Amino acid sequence: MRSRTLSCVVLSAMIMFPAAVKSETPLELQMLCQKGNAQSCNELGVQYLWGTGVPESEEMAFNLFEAACKKGLAEGCTRFARLVEYGEGDEEENFTKALGLYARGCAGQYAPGCADLAATFELEPLNDLQSALHFFKLACDLGASYACEEASRIAATGTAD
Repeated sequence: MRSRTLSCVVLSAMIMFPAAVKSETPLELQMLCQKGNAQSCNELGVQYLWGTGVPESEEMAFNLFEAACKKGLAEGCTRFARLVEYGEGDEEENFTKALGLYARGCAGQYAPGCADLAATFELEPLNDLQSALHFFKLACDLGASYACEEASRIAATGTAD
């Protein structure tokens, strides 16, 4: 159930809130990222994640999303959280770290960050439907229509998916 719920949320977020398409080349994005431009780090991370214009590299995407997050970009924190949560290493440790990163994404008013945070609260070991409902509503208010549907589902049924 955990992977199904999060997979749907992640896919919906990617469709509804893709990284902005810029005209900068990967080299230009790399230079801008090195100069401190968080959005460029994030966009280059997306390119590496999907292998768009650069060789596909989850490791490079991980590092670039981490850099974007450290520079304060909410979208970067959310993307970084997704890779952390499903990455290698201790599952419980990754889950805890991802939860904090999703919270940073949500605090930055990034709707998919709030939706991912809500989906995480809905899962074991947290199983906190009140928090899930709260963050789905927040994501809905920020423009994520799929989060509105999730909030309505929880409010109507009082249960996780």
